[in-house]
Amino acid sequence: MTAREKNLSIVVGAVVLFLVNYLLIEFFFTNEKKLRGNFIRKSAELGSYQLILKEKELWEKRNAQLDALQPKLTRESEVTAAGALFDQIKEIAQKSNVVPEEPLLGVLDKSQPYYMAVSDTFAIKSSWQSLCSALRGMQGPGQFMVFESAVIQVDTADKTLHRGEFKLAKWYAPN
Repeated sequence: MTAREKNLSIVVGAVVLFLVNYLLIEFFFTNEKKLRGNFIRKSAELGSYQLILKEKELWEKRNAQLDALQPKLTRESEVTAAGALFDQIKEIAQKSNVVPEEPLLGVLDKSQPYYMAVSDTFAIKSSWQSLCSALRGMQGPGQFMVFESAVIQVDTADKTLHRGEFKLAKWYAPN
């Protein structure tokens, strides 16, 4: 080999060596970045599991309390659950001088693993204070009632009244 060929082969070898080193270094830095992200995510997950384990007694106590307080349905009461819910809604609403209108009784939904739900849809037209009082009564502790949707507007005919359309569900213990 001549001197020019030797110099050219050295330059080509250096360029190839540089490219291989660059690709390897980029691969290792990318891999290190992914591993560091996984480590941070797994560390946070481990911390949350340790916190849950540390508070195990509290969660067991709350679970026992929930099992004791959550209402249960029998085969007979499954059929009348929607009507019973609307009767309960009327009773709570009457305490606030509110009358639920346009009831649409729902059916029992057993698709959730931790509860069964029955939903009723109804409308209310009342003053703001009465409406808030009725809604507060329906969401009270131990009621196991949840608003799935609520639309509240000022009544177009009487600006001192509010009109609300609600879908309220009651959660029962699963069978």
